[in-house]
Amino acid sequence: MKAFYEATLAAGAKDNGAPGFRHHYHKNYYAAFVYDPDGYNIEAVFHGTEDPV
Repeated sequence: MKAFYEATLAAGAKDNGAPGFRHHYHKNYYAAFVYDPDGYNIEAVFHGTEDPV
């Protein structure tokens, strides 16, 4: 997840939420959010129980 986030920022995306748990969705929801160069929100999400990093 961290690699996705860092690679997209390096490629010109803008931060919309660093990698981390989003417990307000559910207890295992781990995600990162970026805006692509066209302004679209891109989300990478992990729903498992293992460490997503």
